[in-house]
Amino acid sequence: MHGFHIISNRRGWGLLARDTTERRELARTVLDIGEGYGLLFFCAPDTHLHSVVSCERRRAGRCARATEAALTVRLGYEDGFAQATIRPIANPGHRNNLRDYVLGQHDHHGVEADRLREASNVLDLLGARLLGAHTRGPVRRLVPRTTRAALLAHLDLEALPEGFPPSRLPGAVRLASAGAYARTDLRRRLDASAVRVAAGEGLGPKAIAALLDLSRTTVYRATRGSQDEEAEGALRRAAALLHTLG
Repeated sequence: MHGFHIISNRRGWGLLARDTTERRELARTVLDIGEGYGLLFFCAPDTHLHSVVSCERRRAGRCARATEAALTVRLGYEDGFAQATIRPIANPGHRNNLRDYVLGQHDHHGVEADRLREASNVLDLLGARLLGAHTRGPVRRLVPRTTRAALLAHLDLEALPEGFPPSRLPGAVRLASAGAYARTDLRRRLDASAVRVAAGEGLGPKAIAALLDLSRTTVYRATRGSQDEEAEGALRRAAALLHTLG
């Protein structure tokens, strides 16, 4: 069993996400539901959603229906979705080819919006977003030819940028969380990590509190907390990408 390629289309061919807020809502929905179905890749460039899952046929159908129902409610689609197309993946080579086909949908359809590819899991696979971190392990195992260079190509970059001004950190928090900042666990984790990244960039406690809209007490505690390499790395990558592409 090599998995399935799911294609979901809105009835009436309306856009799935019209702006950054809706793209982040879409990404949260697809990633949250897809985690239970072995989601490897997804991309929603305009009117349709491509997903690649590593599960049996019956579960692939459930994933499609659950995702479509949730998107219809959360993004307020009046027309809903047509019946999904679910195609079997023939072999590992087919699955590897689907990576670039799915993640390259923006270029394939000439879509210029979504420069950061937030309506896909490119950012998650690059370690610049936390919500889709669960896709990294399965992709490493099942699509081992997925290199950083291959992922960066979908952002038209040859290397992952590194430098950024501290002023990019608030936006990086939103990007790294796909806007899911209301989740208490994620908020605390990202707040603490953003404080430590800002401190590493040379900002003092007062400046950090003002920049991140946090209390001085929160800043004080965060600077003395344990390091969260995954979250801090995601924030640094997100800030650098925003500074370069945003």
